[in-house]
Amino acid sequence: MLKYSFYIIYLIFIIFFSYNKTTNSEEINFNLKKLADGVFFHNAILDEPNKKNQGLIANLGVIIGRDSILVIDAGSSKKLAEKFIKSIKNISVKPIRYLIITHRHFDHSYGIEAFKEINAKIYMSKEEFYYFKKDGPRIFKNLVENRGFYKTNINFKNIVEEDVFFLIHEQIIDLGDRKVLVKNFGIAHTKGDLIVYDYKTKTYFVGDLIFRGRAAAFSDANIVKWRKKINYFFKGSWNFIVPGHGKAIKKKNSLYDTSNWLKFLQDSIKRAIKNGDMISEIFEYEIPQTINHLKLIKPALREGLKRQIDILQE
Repeated sequence: MLKYSFYIIYLIFIIFFSYNKTTNSEEINFNLKKLADGVFFHNAILDEPNKKNQGLIANLGVIIGRDSILVIDAGSSKKLAEKFIKSIKNISVKPIRYLIITHRHFDHSYGIEAFKEINAKIYMSKEEFYYFKKDGPRIFKNLVENRGFYKTNINFKNIVEEDVFFLIHEQIIDLGDRKVLVKNFGIAHTKGDLIVYDYKTKTYFVGDLIFRGRAAAFSDANIVKWRKKINYFFKGSWNFIVPGHGKAIKKKNSLYDTSNWLKFLQDSIKRAIKNGDMISEIFEYEIPQTINHLKLIKPALREGLKRQIDILQE
C-alpha cells in the first residue's frame, strides 16, 4: 500500500512539473488576420498584462504596398517584436520601411528596438517620446517586479531621439501604389496619439483612441478632449477601424464602447468631486447598462481614477 501511495505521489509530481514547464515556456504566436487587400492585423487577447502573455495585449497592424510595408505599433518587447517581424515576412518579402508608434504605452511601444535594428523609419509624437524616456524605465521596473515581465524586454538606453521622426501634424507615405496618411491627433488618450489611414481600403488604425469590448485605460488621458475627438470617427466615412484593443470595427455603433465609457468616467469623477466622495466610493457607483458588458472595468478604474480626479480639479 505504501509503495502504491508513493507511485501516485510520484505521478502527481511529474504531471505538475510537466504542466508548469509547458506553461512557462509556452510559445506566444502571432496570428495576422487579413482585414482587407494588403491590410493585416494581430488581434490581441483582452487581458491584463502577465507573465504568460508578456504584455502582448494590444492590436498590431500591417499595411503592404507595392514597394514596402508600414507597421502600426511594435508590441510589448523586443523579443515579441522580432517574432512579429518574422510573421510579417511570412506574408510578404517586401521591406518593412516604416513603424508608426501610436503612443508610448508599453503594449504598443516596447518592441521598438527590433524595428530600429532593421532600419525602419520610426514615427512618434515628440511629447509621447519624452514620456516614453522619462517614465518608461520606472513603469518597466514595475512590470518586471509585479507582472512577471522579462528583464530583457527593452533597453531604454538603446532608443534615442535620433532614432525617431517626430510627427507634428500629418504626413502621407507612399508604399508604392498605396498612399497612407499618418496623423498626430494630439492630446486624447495620451499627450500625442497618432492614427493611420489607408486610402485604398478606407481603413483606420487608431491605437488606443478606441477600445472595443474592453474598458479603455485612461490614466494618461484628457477625458474631455478624448471624448470630443472620438466624434471625428462618428462623422467620418470608413470601411474598417482597427482599435487598440478588441475586434475590428465595421459599424459606427461599436464606437460607443469607448464613448459611453468615457462619459461614465467624466460624470462619475465630477460627481465624486462635487460630493466629496473618495475613490473607493466611486467603485460603488452603478455601472450603466450601456457599458456593463465591457471587460476589465475594475482594473481600468483602479489604475486611472486618482490621476483623472487631479486633472479635472485643476
